[in-house]
Amino acid sequence: MSFGKLYSYTGNPRTTSLVAVAKANGLRVEFVPTEPAKGVSAEYLKLNKLGKVPTFEGADGYVLTECIAIAVYLTSQNEKTTLLGKTKQDYASILRWMSYANSEILPALGGWFRPIIGRDPYNKKNVDESQKAALKAVKTLEEHLLVHTYLVGERLTLADLFAVGIMARGFQYFFDKAWRAENPNVTRWYETVYNQPIYSAVVDKLEFIDEAIKNVPPKKEPAPKKEQPKKEAAPKAAPKKEVAAEEEEEEEKPAPKPKHPLDLLPRATFVLDDWKRKYSNEETREVALPWFWENMNFEEYSIWRVDYKYNDELTMTFMTSNLIGGFFARLEGSRKFIFGAASVYGVTNDSVVQGAFLIRGQDALPAFEVAPDYESYEFTKLDPTKAEDKEFVNDQWAWDKSITVKGKEYPWADGKGSGGGPSEDNVTGFLVRSTASKWAKNSVLAVDAGSHLAAITRILEREFPLVSSITPAPATQNCNDNDQDQESPSPGHVNVNVSTPDSDSCAESPTGSEQVIEPILTTLENGPFAGLPFPHRSARANALHVVREHVSTYLITHPHLDHVSGFVINTAAFHNTSRPKRLAALPFTVNAIKTHLFNNVVWPNLTDEDGGVGLVTFQRLAEGGNIALGEGSGRGYIEICDGLGVKGFKVSHGHCMRGPGHVHRGSNANIPETPGIQHGANHPHTHPAMIPAGATEGQDGRSLSFSLPSQPGTPLYTGNVPPETGRTASVSQTTGGFVEPCVIDSTAYFIRTESTPHTPAREVLIFGDVEPDSVSLSPRTAHVWAEAAPKIAAGLLTGIFIECSYNNSQGDAVLYGHLAPRHLIQELQNLAEMVKDARREHEKEKEELRKGRKRKRASNGLLSLDGLVGTEERGTRKASKTRNLGGMGKDGLAMEDEAMTDYAASPTPSRHTGTQTPTNPVTGSYAHPSAPSALNLVNVSAEHPKAVLSAAFDMPLKGLKVVVIHVKDTLADGPLVGESILQELQEGEKVLAEQGRGLGCVFEVSKNGESYYF
Repeated sequence: MSFGKLYSYTGNPRTTSLVAVAKANGLRVEFVPTEPAKGVSAEYLKLNKLGKVPTFEGADGYVLTECIAIAVYLTSQNEKTTLLGKTKQDYASILRWMSYANSEILPALGGWFRPIIGRDPYNKKNVDESQKAALKAVKTLEEHLLVHTYLVGERLTLADLFAVGIMARGFQYFFDKAWRAENPNVTRWYETVYNQPIYSAVVDKLEFIDEAIKNVPPKKEPAPKKEQPKKEAAPKAAPKKEVAAEEEEEEEKPAPKPKHPLDLLPRATFVLDDWKRKYSNEETREVALPWFWENMNFEEYSIWRVDYKYNDELTMTFMTSNLIGGFFARLEGSRKFIFGAASVYGVTNDSVVQGAFLIRGQDALPAFEVAPDYESYEFTKLDPTKAEDKEFVNDQWAWDKSITVKGKEYPWADGKGSGGGPSEDNVTGFLVRSTASKWAKNSVLAVDAGSHLAAITRILEREFPLVSSITPAPATQNCNDNDQDQESPSPGHVNVNVSTPDSDSCAESPTGSEQVIEPILTTLENGPFAGLPFPHRSARANALHVVREHVSTYLITHPHLDHVSGFVINTAAFHNTSRPKRLAALPFTVNAIKTHLFNNVVWPNLTDEDGGVGLVTFQRLAEGGNIALGEGSGRGYIEICDGLGVKGFKVSHGHCMRGPGHVHRGSNANIPETPGIQHGANHPHTHPAMIPAGATEGQDGRSLSFSLPSQPGTPLYTGNVPPETGRTASVSQTTGGFVEPCVIDSTAYFIRTESTPHTPAREVLIFGDVEPDSVSLSPRTAHVWAEAAPKIAAGLLTGIFIECSYNNSQGDAVLYGHLAPRHLIQELQNLAEMVKDARREHEKEKEELRKGRKRKRASNGLLSLDGLVGTEERGTRKASKTRNLGGMGKDGLAMEDEAMTDYAASPTPSRHTGTQTPTNPVTGSYAHPSAPSALNLVNVSAEHPKAVLSAAFDMPLKGLKVVVIHVKDTLADGPLVGESILQELQEGEKVLAEQGRGLGCVFEVSKNGESYYF
């Protein structure tokens, strides 16, 4: 009975091993001659849509393509075969060598011999390159076979049979006597495998050649193509009458595309790519345009004005921008011969489209007619010797001036080519910088960019007109302290400045004796951009200057649109920057943005991956940082912006939005939806940090999932809460088997500026969207608190930006992965307990050192803090000057008789995982309201240092500023949601303080355009 059919042609290098193993296994496989070079039938195309060979069609109707897959399938029909190896590693190695021969050796051999024997057009450079590639690939085999008899193990495998079939072309045409002497290992292996009965049964007798064929163009007569192998005494693996019809790794190539009409012009002396690089990397008016007019050869190129014919039909400006974007995309076929820019001018329902283009040659149509919609535009040739035409081109390419059409002025609205859309507003976006950088170029970090360019413009409108006036704004060179109390009407874009009280937050001003030259620099006295010299007169132009010149990196917490939309839309502004903008994030965020946004469907691929334009480059960060980088407390931080390093950790942001009947894995889906606040059934005398998991009633069926650290630097917290009745550790199991959790990932970033001779190191912590651990079935915020606690205890971390989207009227069932004040208070209580532990441990170690007792400290979970930075004499004793570490005096100096340690221990995260958080904290039951149970005050000596007692009793988060972000406005009448959130947070803190368990932190709701210094 026939096992199936094998479609190929005799002598195909990819088919020889298939025939060999089929025969060895006793499989009756019908060989169906199929030569793609001569054409294939419609029936065959149903089996292999690409029309290639080999293809296997089983007697049972099973169809299989790709030579390696067919080889493995045929070999595996013998259950006792040894050709597939003994172990899984053997099998993987077999596939490796088969793939290597198929993808590395055969294409190079084909590119080497096919042009020489007349199969493909001869190009000596291409043949030489293929020869080098083939010899390099075979050299790998030579080195491997020096110590191995066969490719895998010490016995024949499918890899040997397949690779020998591939290598046959080399021995047929090139591997002559001299080559074989230089490559004895490959020669020995090839001869050994070729003469194995399983292989020799399907091929002719092995005959080596004495001399390789010459690398010269073939004769025009087709006859030598048949005689050449005979002359070289090649192995007769196929009848000679079919040699000319042999088809290798590549079937018949498609007919070459017709040349572009402009390809027929003589080669230009002016290199267009040089101009494109100059335009992209230099200031347009100051550098690029003067270079263009000085170097352009207008005998080879011409300049053209482009006007859209149907301006009266234009409506929304962003739709018009998309129209131009489509036109640019359809001009791709003329990319080598064209350069230009087109812009939208005006406002919605009253706009025009104009542009200026540089074209190879003196005729516009050959360049533009590749776009089917070119007839919608009017093309007018410009004279480069006329001042008005030069000015028109300058204005079109600079994107900074309005135009006048039929006596009416139209302001510039948007330009192409990158992409366009409506302005974003009122969603998440921060600017972070180290004040030590003094507004240096590329020193600003954007953390999320839901709002970005439009928000910066709105902030600058307080100081500049939106559109520049004829009279330039007067320049000021004052440099005062930043006004941190400035109010803003609505939350949105926030400027965060990582700084210290003695930091200089403004740039040096020129002296009064210096001559002011154009452009006039305006330096603001206060506000978020105090100290930054602005070169332009309008808010919009200066906002663009900030984005292009100062913002170098975009640090994204997660790929939701309200965190990336501004960045994506504003990529149209990146074209004149000196280097690509960097998008840094954990891999899950980068992959989502790359796959679902910059995919040429939702948005053009403006990245430098997968053949994109190259305006954006990705930096994939390792979760928990990279322990190979940095030292001390800065170890693991990855520098992504001048003066700023980051370390990121995943947090949970709710679950997927699938409908009823879907069991959400990785987040809570079984909380009853209630309009009000629900209260947990906690014992009134149970401390919140010690409530057992699952203590709340009515929560059966929930599962618990801890995301264990797997990257260097992840806090040493492994979710040590034991599973309980009705709860499942890790991700869920169903009757159908393992099911992936559907939790939504977000990120919390520690952002750090290193110390300088004048400023200490500082850190801030910025969260993306996050849900409370008490609700989440993948509670990961505790990991972040474990990392933050020793930093807070040491005075290194003094600012936390965390979301609180709703007030306490929002029920847990409708949080959608966000926090309310009751949850934030509880999360901060968990953090406070860890800070107490860290501070107490830190002070105990100092006390032991003071008494001269050296104790070996555990290294697991420790955070290395900055060391001493200097000493000063105080009479006969020395005091160590430290960097704002815990337990210091007001002057930042440690006590005279104390020595500062280099490490503080990381505490174990809280085990509290209640399911419905109470509105008011529960009263504790300790003898002293702030004393943890581990500290027995009865046994405290009267001589116990004040620092240890302070660490035990002081409000643990004193000195920490918590800035609330991501407030969701209801747009309803009455007070703003942010006001009620702040009030509820302050009331919650007041209740805790009355119970002796106050947190000590300061709450603030972020406002548009505010600055925060730390």
